[in-house]
Amino acid sequence: MTEIDGFERRRRRKKEGILEAATELFSRHGRDRVTMEEIAERAGVSPVTLYNYFGSKDGLVRAVVTRFMERQFSRFEDLVDQDLAFPRKVEAMVAGNMEVDRDHTTLLEMIPLDDPAVGELIEKYYETRTLPMLMKVIEQGREEGHLDPGISTEAILMYINMFTQTINSPGFLSRDNQAIRLDMARLFAHGLLGGSWE
Repeated sequence: MTEIDGFERRRRRKKEGILEAATELFSRHGRDRVTMEEIAERAGVSPVTLYNYFGSKDGLVRAVVTRFMERQFSRFEDLVDQDLAFPRKVEAMVAGNMEVDRDHTTLLEMIPLDDPAVGELIEKYYETRTLPMLMKVIEQGREEGHLDPGISTEAILMYINMFTQTINSPGFLSRDNQAIRLDMARLFAHGLLGGSWE
C-alpha cells in the first residue's frame, strides 16, 4: 500500500465518521438545532475539517441526504433481488417504505427539496435506480400471473406514484397513525394485485 493509498483510506474513514455523527445528530435533533461544532466534537475532528470536506453546513446536509438515499436504494434493490413471490415482495416493499418513514422522520423532513442539486439527485436516482427496480418487480408480477396483462406498465407506474405521493405527504404517516398505515398497505397491495394475495 502506497502512502497515497493510506492517506486516502484515512480520509474516507474520517469523512464516514463525520457523516455518521451528522446523521445521528440530525436524526435526533433536526438540522437547525445542531451546530457544526457539535458534529465535529461527536466525530472527533475539528470544525475546520468539516468545512474542508463539505464546504458548509448545507454541503454537509446534502452529503448526509445522499448517503441516506444511497443506503435506502441499496436496501430496496437487495429486496427486489430476493427470491420472494411477487405478493410477498410488494408487501415487504410497502412495509419497508413505512418503516423508513417511521424511523427516519426527522431526517426525511431535512431533505431540502427546493435545492436544485437535491432535485437533480432525486431525478437521477429515479431514472437510474427507482424506475429499473420498479420495472423488474412489475415484470416479475406479470410472469407470475399476478398482474392483469391488460393493464399497461404506464398505468401501474402511475398507480405506484399516486400511492407514494399520498403516503409521503406531510403528516400523513405520523407515528400515532398506525391503523391508517396498515389500511393503506392493504389497499395498495390488493389494488395492485386485484384480490387476495394468499
